Amino acid sequence: MGKFGPKPTGKLTVIEKTEVRSPNPLQGMTDSARTIWKRIVSVYPGDYFKPQHYDQLRAYCEAAAMYKKAVDEIKREGATITQANGVVKRNPWCLERDACAQIMAQLGTKLSINKNATAAGRRKDAEGEIKKPSRRDGLLFNE
Repeated sequence: MGKFGPKPTGKLTVIEKTEVRSPNPLQGMTDSARTIWKRIVSVYPGDYFKPQHYDQLRAYCEAAAMYKKAVDEIKREGATITQANGVVKRNPWCLERDACAQIMAQLGTKLSINKNATAAGRRKDAEGEIKKPSRRDGLLFNE
């Protein structure tokens, strides 16, 4: 048979694995949102959130910060307020609280950081009970 080509002259080098770090909070975030960002990011592996997720994570953190502020205002003022003309109405902070909770629920599911997104494992149903394996498992390809 013929030659397979010249022998390689280069030397193989081993590339050391770099440490994957969690992303830092984005510029322009409020202090309370930055705290929430750090708390969320510290729970997951360093490479869990990709750059395309940062804006959604930022929106989640800002909504969570505003949610906390709305709850504090409701505690301070009450769920209902009395206007100058004597009319009693719902505190506007209640609307803000509800809007922020909705945003957090939607973004939490998209980012897979809330319980709904991560509660059911592969082998468990929604109630957390283990499914029985099928009798047909392993018939194909001798698995």
